[in-house]
Amino acid sequence: MSAGHRTLGLGNLIGSPSQNLSDGIKIEYIRGTSYDIHRGDRTPPHGVNVGQGISSGDLAEQVGIIDDRGEEIEGLHQRGLVVDTVNGSVIGAGGADEQVRIGDVGEAPQDLREFGLAEFGRSSSAGSKFGESFDLFAAHGKSLAASNDLKTLSLLSRWFMNDRETAMARRKSAYNIEGVTRRTPSRNPALLILFCLMIVLMAGLMLSPIPEKVRRKLGLSNSKPAEVKEKIVKVPETKVVYQDRVVEKKVEVRPPYYQVKKGTDVSKTSRGFDYKYKVEERSGRLASGERKKNGTYEASLVFSVNRPEPAKHYDQLIAMTPELAEMFPDLKVMVEGAVVSPFYKGLYDNKTARLKKYANSFDRVLTKYNYYDCETMLEMEHPQSKRRVFLMQADMDVVSDGSDGDRLAKMPDSIVNSAYYQPFTSYGWKKTGKVENPMIAGWKKMLEKAKERNDASEVGRLKAGIEDMKRRSFLIADYDPFIVIPVDIIGDRESAWGPNVGDYVAVVYGKKIYPAIVGDGGPDFKVGEASLRLAKEINSKASPYSRPVSEVSVTYLVFPRSSAKTWKAPDYESWRSETAKLIEEIGGLSEGYQLHQWKNTLPKKEEE
Repeated sequence: MSAGHRTLGLGNLIGSPSQNLSDGIKIEYIRGTSYDIHRGDRTPPHGVNVGQGISSGDLAEQVGIIDDRGEEIEGLHQRGLVVDTVNGSVIGAGGADEQVRIGDVGEAPQDLREFGLAEFGRSSSAGSKFGESFDLFAAHGKSLAASNDLKTLSLLSRWFMNDRETAMARRKSAYNIEGVTRRTPSRNPALLILFCLMIVLMAGLMLSPIPEKVRRKLGLSNSKPAEVKEKIVKVPETKVVYQDRVVEKKVEVRPPYYQVKKGTDVSKTSRGFDYKYKVEERSGRLASGERKKNGTYEASLVFSVNRPEPAKHYDQLIAMTPELAEMFPDLKVMVEGAVVSPFYKGLYDNKTARLKKYANSFDRVLTKYNYYDCETMLEMEHPQSKRRVFLMQADMDVVSDGSDGDRLAKMPDSIVNSAYYQPFTSYGWKKTGKVENPMIAGWKKMLEKAKERNDASEVGRLKAGIEDMKRRSFLIADYDPFIVIPVDIIGDRESAWGPNVGDYVAVVYGKKIYPAIVGDGGPDFKVGEASLRLAKEINSKASPYSRPVSEVSVTYLVFPRSSAKTWKAPDYESWRSETAKLIEEIGGLSEGYQLHQWKNTLPKKEEE
């Protein structure tokens, strides 16, 4: 028999008492040979028909509805009547040993292991089944469960209740030893109680629905199974929407290539221009070749820009700055004879050239506001005085450059050590004081670093700048009112209407007129820059990072060739009076209007 299993059948239920059957009986020992046991020839087992116990069938199928979208599950949880024990082993009841125990019970110890025709039994099965030994009570192959007859249990009870001596007397054994006194066998009450309990248990099982289910499973039942009514349980549908996800290998792009950040929408850009795109597909060759060739996977970037036309008429000028009509009585006459300056065309030519040059460098492409920063440039002349005027309508950006040790000996460290702050302006004069320009200290530091890098170009630029600051003084954007004109315009010496550095200018915004000068040259692709002092006077919220006026509603009236012959430190009252004289030459101001009067806001010099 296999290890780890019990003997099959009901004999299993009395295995334990049989091993202790000789308890309480006087036993004597005789020596003999363990294998000296006789057995008779018996009929061999009937194969698959032997050992079909009452629990060898499967349970009946049942149909039910569960919550998993109505999936039909057949069958119940099947469970045996007896639970397998851990390491259950097969122990022959009353087996032979080297010293055979012979007692008054006669042949019982020798033949007890043959209980239930164990010779017919095949290898034992798990302890959860009633096995082959029970076939003694199942008429050797006929299932007791199939008979459904309680008479079998009655016969079983009577067999066990007969006198054991009578049962043993039916067979004469050749191994009875003379001289051994027989004693009346005593009955074991524990065995009787256990057997009675098993009878009650079996009766309960036979009366329960389980045997009928087994018979239906084997096809031996005439009764029809009760119809199972399916209970339909509505399970609410759970809609799960999976968005399309494309997982791509992350590729680190090194400069100077443009790296598109996650979630970037190129249809709108911070530079102000819109992207319109479409996808075109062409027939190609093998992917292995196409991926290595240039031009097989590309995007064409096309800048479509509307070049604006300049304002030419009086009504167009008044539309942007209505106060002009009231301030300058003779302006209408001058505009009627005015022509668009060639500088206007040159300005937008420069803008277009920059777009073409930096189309692939988004950080250097002009913003939409900087592209459309100029409404017009007109060359006017007063009919009587012949005073020329260069009129420009534009927005206003902020410039914050310049330095002068004679007027401002100290500047913030953030400016002194900045590599971006420019200490120079185009307008400058010979230095008169002994105090060194505060920006020199910062430039000397940058010079040492440039020498360490062996950057000859940067070293030359820094040396020249330091020498210039030692010799000259410049405007200071925080304190001096001036405007910036593109360098290509202020550098022109052919046009009679071209503004130059030092020329006086009247800046008109709203109902105020601010006298100033052309103090610096700026980029050739933009106009409308003014010093921080002038910008703050127009809009107190202005800063180097915030323009005072975004609309092209600021009018700049520049008087060409009006600059003083000798440049010197700003004299605000002189600037105001000179500007007022020039305005008188073009018809003067209407009653109620006057030029703004600047105050000196520079800190007072410390007494030496």
